[in-house]
Amino acid sequence: MRIIHASPTDSVTVSPRSHMVHDRGSTNITDCGRAKRACEACKQRKVKCNGHATCQQCSHLNLRCRYMERRPRDKPRMRRGERIAMYRTAQAAGLAPVAVPSSTSKSPSANIHDAQYFKQLLQTYTSSIYSFIPIISPEECEQEIENMDKDPQSRSFLCALAAVTLAQTGGVCEDDSEIYNEVDQLTREALELRGVLWLHPTINITTIMTAEFLHVCFASMSRRDAAFFYLREAITLAQGSNYFSQYELKSCSDKKEVARRQRLFWLLFIHERFFAIHYSLPANLKADDMPTEFEGSIPPLLHEGFLQIINVFLLIDEPMLAAWVGRTEDISLEWIQEKNMELKYIPDISALSEMQQVDILITRNWLSTVLWKIAMTKYPLNDTSPKDFMSLLFPIDVFKRTLSIVSQASVHSLAVNGASARQKLLDLLNTVADIITIVIIPSAQVATDEVANYLEMAKIILSLPGVSIRSRETIQRKLSSIEATVAVSPRSLLPH
Repeated sequence: MRIIHASPTDSVTVSPRSHMVHDRGSTNITDCGRAKRACEACKQRKVKCNGHATCQQCSHLNLRCRYMERRPRDKPRMRRGERIAMYRTAQAAGLAPVAVPSSTSKSPSANIHDAQYFKQLLQTYTSSIYSFIPIISPEECEQEIENMDKDPQSRSFLCALAAVTLAQTGGVCEDDSEIYNEVDQLTREALELRGVLWLHPTINITTIMTAEFLHVCFASMSRRDAAFFYLREAITLAQGSNYFSQYELKSCSDKKEVARRQRLFWLLFIHERFFAIHYSLPANLKADDMPTEFEGSIPPLLHEGFLQIINVFLLIDEPMLAAWVGRTEDISLEWIQEKNMELKYIPDISALSEMQQVDILITRNWLSTVLWKIAMTKYPLNDTSPKDFMSLLFPIDVFKRTLSIVSQASVHSLAVNGASARQKLLDLLNTVADIITIVIIPSAQVATDEVANYLEMAKIILSLPGVSIRSRETIQRKLSSIEATVAVSPRSLLPH
């Protein structure tokens, strides 16, 4: 689950000398008509640049055309991908480096993303992405690599797969990092190769998963509207092709294909329900449309982990959605307490991988806070023990349990859960900050533990790759608010 909203105008302070951008125009053209220097987009894509203020390549692909000021180099030039590998090693101890692969093509006009590029990413996809999105097997991906030179749809799918692999394992945010630029280029290439869908003679599983991968990528890139659009597109393509038709499923003799279509339904259901809660957007898929018990055609632990996360999101039923967006006033105290007991129940998940356990436990705790917010809008809450669900301090207890989970997990297990995990943790962090400043009496004696826990969680979140500039600014604003309320100085304890 990966399963986010940031303004494209957010900016960071950078060295003016190292990032000076000039509209070079004709001064970049030699007397014989050749470009003195390629723009940044053409250099990254390794294609010929004509050197104009907005070069032909960037104009054709609607890219931002920029020429960087030359600067002296006192170190050897690094090969493509080495910079980000070094960055990850320094910033995220415990996260396995995933360098952006290099194309083996030597022709400047050849497509930058060749077969070797995708093969280099396939192992990372298998170990990290397939655990959460178990639809297209690694063997099927290898077949798509073999077909990519003959079928543009295969290449489009592989570009989307590579983009989601880099986005989930490396993290992307709205700066000019190498991974962000690479993911952006891969998504553009996937869309350009795919073309107009209604011209396709058939819609198959790779077509649907191309849209689903694009959804995850745009969510990771903090582009909510595009992410929701491609989630809707994936659902529409599957429904329009009768992938979820009970008649088609019962008449299909290939049991593995039936199981895959059922997993696809629940994958889309999970992502749609997350968007429905996090962004208050409509959800169309209904849990009654597909059985929750189905044959496992994937490794047993992957199957078990997938069933467990399905069970968590089944708790976001129609009454909960209606209560969350305010479509109903008929919310009884009994219903709230029953839902809370369902969320508190934790099945035995000890056999699952750490990545899967982190996903399940964080999601359950996040939903407990969502339910608490629903209760707060309908019933008066007390200020007694945080153990009491109907207490204003209840999120403090949920936060402590979540902190215990993430502080013991590796950075890798947290990072590969993607943008959705970061957003759940940020939601919890912001809720606790508000409780500290609004509910808890501003006394160091009373709030010391809560502030210390807040600081520890903030440092963990800030250490994850892909935390957006807006999220970082939100954390800093919350810290300033806490400083004004509690007699401590937490800002100095955070990394700058």
